[in-house]
Amino acid sequence: MSQENRGGSQVSILKVYDAEEVSRTIRRLECEGRARTSAGGWMGLTFYLEEDSDGDRFIGYGGTGPVQ
Repeated sequence: MSQENRGGSQVSILKVYDAEEVSRTIRRLECEGRARTSAGGWMGLTFYLEEDSDGDRFIGYGGTGPVQ
């Protein structure tokens, strides 16, 4: 997974640490954690797995900013 940063370059997520479930419904699971990035830093991360009425699954994520 990668995300474009403000400077226009791509930052990849190398590994997710300390993932914890935030919420769960029949169709959606949402978690938060910390991610190690290819830029050498850490960022907060929210990610989810969602299933639609056809049974198709979607994964999404977003950074929540730098963390220690």
